[in-house]
Amino acid sequence: MILLANHDRWFADADPTMKALWVWHQVEEVEHGAVAFEVWKELYGRHEWLRKFYIIKAAAHIAGETLRLYPRMAAQEGWLNSPTRALKTMGFAAEMLARLTWAALPVFSRKYHPRHHPIATTDQNPIQIAWRRYASQGGNILAIDHDRMREIMKFA
Repeated sequence: MILLANHDRWFADADPTMKALWVWHQVEEVEHGAVAFEVWKELYGRHEWLRKFYIIKAAAHIAGETLRLYPRMAAQEGWLNSPTRALKTMGFAAEMLARLTWAALPVFSRKYHPRHHPIATTDQNPIQIAWRRYASQGGNILAIDHDRMREIMKFA
C-alpha cells in the first residue's frame, strides 16, 4: 500500500504495463494477506507469540535481502556513479525500510487483521477502492496510462 500512497510521484514516468502490474499487485496483496491470515488464525490462533515471531523473522529476511541486493542493483544501474545520486539512492532504500518497519507495527496487535490495517482502509487508500470498483464494472485494468488512472480515480 506504500506504493499506492506514492503512486503519482513514483509512477509518473513508468511504463504503462509495469504501472498496471504494480497497482494490481498491491491491490491484490491485501486480499492474499487476509486469506493467509485467516487460515493461520484458524490453525495456530492460540499461539499468538508464534505469529509475532514469524513477523520479525520475515521482516528481518526482507530487510537483509534489500540491504544485500539494493546496492548491487543501484551500482548496475549507474545510480552510484555520483556522490549526490548515490546518497539519494541509498537514502531512498533507507526510507523504504523505515516505512515498511512503521507499517508493520500494527501487525503486532492482538486485534490485527490485514483488511483493517491503517494503510489498507478505504480512507487511507483511494486507489485500491477505485481499482476494485472500476474492475467490477468492466473497466480495462490491464493497461494503465495517465488518462485511464484519472478514469479509475473517478470511482474513488
